[in-house]
Amino acid sequence: THIATMRTSILFMASLMTPCLASFDLIAGYEPTTQVTDANAMDLDMQLLKGQLDDDDATVVQSARSLYAQGGHSQSFADISLADYLSMDLPSGTEVSGTGVDGSAVRGYLQLSHQAGATTLQVHYATGDSQATYLNCRVGALPVVEAAVKEGCFAENGIVSIDGMSDLQYTYNALTDNRNSRTIQSFSTKAKTLYYDCEQCPYVDYAKFVDYYGEFDYSNQFIDASLSSTGTVFARGNVDFAETSSRFREAFTAGAAVTMSFFMKVIGDMEDAIDKCPQNCESASGCNVDGSNSWDRAVAFYTGSLEGTAGTGSGLLLYTLADQRCINFKTCFAGNSGISNVNRNIINEFVAGQFDANNGSCSGVRPRKERIAKLMLVPLIQQTLHRAFLLDEQGLGFDVPNGPAMVAAASILPYVHACSIEDAATIYQNMAKAVPSFATVKTTLERNYECMGIRCVDVGGLYSGPNEEYYVGAEPCIDNEVTAFPSSGPPTTPEPTTVAPTFLPTGTPTITAAPSANSMPPSDSPTTNSSGNTVSVCLAAILLSALSVFNLFN
Repeated sequence: THIATMRTSILFMASLMTPCLASFDLIAGYEPTTQVTDANAMDLDMQLLKGQLDDDDATVVQSARSLYAQGGHSQSFADISLADYLSMDLPSGTEVSGTGVDGSAVRGYLQLSHQAGATTLQVHYATGDSQATYLNCRVGALPVVEAAVKEGCFAENGIVSIDGMSDLQYTYNALTDNRNSRTIQSFSTKAKTLYYDCEQCPYVDYAKFVDYYGEFDYSNQFIDASLSSTGTVFARGNVDFAETSSRFREAFTAGAAVTMSFFMKVIGDMEDAIDKCPQNCESASGCNVDGSNSWDRAVAFYTGSLEGTAGTGSGLLLYTLADQRCINFKTCFAGNSGISNVNRNIINEFVAGQFDANNGSCSGVRPRKERIAKLMLVPLIQQTLHRAFLLDEQGLGFDVPNGPAMVAAASILPYVHACSIEDAATIYQNMAKAVPSFATVKTTLERNYECMGIRCVDVGGLYSGPNEEYYVGAEPCIDNEVTAFPSSGPPTTPEPTTVAPTFLPTGTPTITAAPSANSMPPSDSPTTNSSGNTVSVCLAAILLSALSVFNLFN
């Protein structure tokens, strides 16, 4: 009996000590507790897409369309042809191993089940914990010379081992048969299934876009029309790209990918984390791994790998947009430079939500998601105001500024429409003009702030750095003076301010969440000396294990 009990105690100790042995790279100061390096690399698709869109050559633009649709950096898989029929059914998750182009060992798994008699296998490559070396097979639609990496792909012919038991001969083409199931286009084309048809669906934010545009893949339709120089056919909010320049279309395409496709993917994964959170595991250890992984992915899609571990890199996603616009609106943490208040608050909310998700404290995750979704609107509003100001007050030409202006407005119009149909129409009509009325756009947006759950102080005002003052007519509004609320949607009650972990903008980038009085620290946090959660978990593991052994002999 003592031996059996000791064995149980040792297994329990090992389960508690597991998080002490894992370690994942920080994402802009956020410490994921699950592996999301593959998701974090999606901004590399965006980097190449933007670079190709900057070129007016028709062939390069077609390459951009292929990259948008086929990807190259995330969820890479090989379609290999077997020399003989598959003799048995293989469930999803089955491990597959073989030899790479460079002679190294390659590991993968079947994401889908395969039935006996199949002549092909779709093998997803295993990814690593370090962002720098997360995957050595990146092909898809990447330019072969500049970006494709095939050294770590399966060799073009050889033998793969299935779950370490049976060996199968195969052939395939490393350049054409290595593909990707996660692409920028898929963020939009899969949205209906993930955000509208799921058991807990429709998700509120996504439903606003569907209601406004009347289409489920609105982002994809925007980008397709932009790349094709045609017009959209939405219920409202249409853009005729046939009447715009190539520079406008390039700016709109790149902007829509970030402020619509990535934007909704972030929100969708937060919602998925909430849906996967089990309701009865508040006191259990590691009971919400799937939910925690969805939450970590949301951070990755918000930030991206190019921002680096401290969030001070040169990224291209929503995190970067927030830091860029805070300079113009004096809403950076340090005034008008450095990290934005938006990012500081969003990362804090991500950390607090992670703590709740890791512990199965499901009721605590929802308020974090709602606050993050509201804060994500702030840079889109700032972008809309900034571009409208440039066009109206400073007289810049339509060609360059209005592409980002139109796409930023297109990203917030569904939210305004949910508050006031009339105000959404007013903003749309102004932003569709060559020279919008900045004063009208500003005033119309401001009277919907409370309904959208944001504040004047969040948005700030357009600031002239050299003159150290706000531009006349572009000053920040004052929250208690914005009293004209939309008629078609009553204002929501602002959420109470909650205590969040402190973001460290300089020095040590790690953000840690302090446990509440009623909850244990996260049980599956990665091991780093800078993480208070991790230290607590490891100490708890040692103490609990010691206690169990003590009880065994007393």
